[in-house]
Amino acid sequence: MVLFVLLNIVSGVRVVLLIVFELFMAIIDFVRGVIGGKNLLKELTFVPLRVGVSVLLRELVTIGVKLDAARGLPVIHANFLGYDEQSHRRGPESKFAHWSLKGLDKSIARIWPSAKLSEHREYDIWVYSDHGQEPTQSYPVEFSTTIESTVREAVARYCSTPYDVAPRENESSVDYSDAQHIKLLGSKKLSAWLSGKDQTDKQAINSAVQVAAMGPIGLVYIDHDISLVQLKEIATSLAKYSHVPMAMVADFDSKGDRMVHVERADGHWKLPADKQIIFGQHHPFLEDVCSDMINKVHHQFAGQTTLCGWHAKQAPISFRIENGAHGGPGDQETHAFALIPEDTALPARERSYLRFIDLHNAARTILDEVPKVYQVVNQSSAVNYHKPNGCLRVMTYNVHSCIGMDGKVAPRRIARVINRYMPDIIALQEVDVNRAASLHIDQARALAAELNMNLYFSSGTLL
Repeated sequence: MVLFVLLNIVSGVRVVLLIVFELFMAIIDFVRGVIGGKNLLKELTFVPLRVGVSVLLRELVTIGVKLDAARGLPVIHANFLGYDEQSHRRGPESKFAHWSLKGLDKSIARIWPSAKLSEHREYDIWVYSDHGQEPTQSYPVEFSTTIESTVREAVARYCSTPYDVAPRENESSVDYSDAQHIKLLGSKKLSAWLSGKDQTDKQAINSAVQVAAMGPIGLVYIDHDISLVQLKEIATSLAKYSHVPMAMVADFDSKGDRMVHVERADGHWKLPADKQIIFGQHHPFLEDVCSDMINKVHHQFAGQTTLCGWHAKQAPISFRIENGAHGGPGDQETHAFALIPEDTALPARERSYLRFIDLHNAARTILDEVPKVYQVVNQSSAVNYHKPNGCLRVMTYNVHSCIGMDGKVAPRRIARVINRYMPDIIALQEVDVNRAASLHIDQARALAAELNMNLYFSSGTLL
């Protein structure tokens, strides 16, 4: 640990300075929140959370990535939570949420040269957002009750059971999502303090009805036999009388195919038949969102009923205390972005957009774990990468001993450039074979193997 601290003394100083600065900004945010009528205790507990997640955790992750790049790990994944944390608390459009993105940009800028200078691997740097966020209203704040109490009331109304299904007095509406991120810093006590109570509520565990709700999705678990008719009655009650935008129950149609009953205040609908009504006919990912929702509701661990706080015709609702949420089918929540090199090989697909399975398969392609059946990302580039049928493409390339502008010998990087143009015949110049200056690599064979092409090599002397 002493050696680690000494080697990262600059980062340590940076962390201290940033913590002091962020603490000052957090206090300003705290004062604004209190003036704006926010809960004093929640605002106070948010100060160390913001500093811990937005600064300390970010810096520790950045240092860890740089160390892993130096070690040459094949895949390094870093998760930065600052914007996500701020968006939940202040909303996706808040200035403080956007402020945290500047620090994230600087962390990526520090990771970039470390990855490029690694002596052990050729790294690609991929930057992606796994979701967007919707500005939301909070169910406990708007309706002065918790979703847990609401669900227990509905179950007690339609089910006669000896188990405990009645709502309990003073049931906590504390949002635990804030405390979960601080766990990543390794402090369970701090997490419990931030949540205001012990999260292992034994009374809730022993209840016959449990609700696992976070953001706009809630999963209802009923610990006794219950009929489909009763489930639909409970879902209808929640949608019409308890302000739940959508309550869904899994079922099968006459053909045995999976379907979902969707109860809303405006009536009964079904997926996939009524997907345009449920999600809106202009939803940018209508087919995939419909399929994903059916998969979610039918999942073996999803419980008997699935609640959704999103509605195509009204403001989204989160079942937790937060001003921004993700995880539902909203068009903002399902939007993401990926910044990847333009010559990244992606599996061929019919969709115009990416899903995470595409990034997963692209990474496996680079690691030579799957067959190279792919298409180039940038199809609108000035370079015509895609050949017309019947066309013979010939390419010449002076590879300069496969040494890049950074001074590194990287045949695989050269192969990627060549592969981008999809040539049939390549004439390469200045290809080294077993020379000390290029690490004794047989570059001709290495390039041929990478490109899956036949090799014809001739050594010559420049006159």
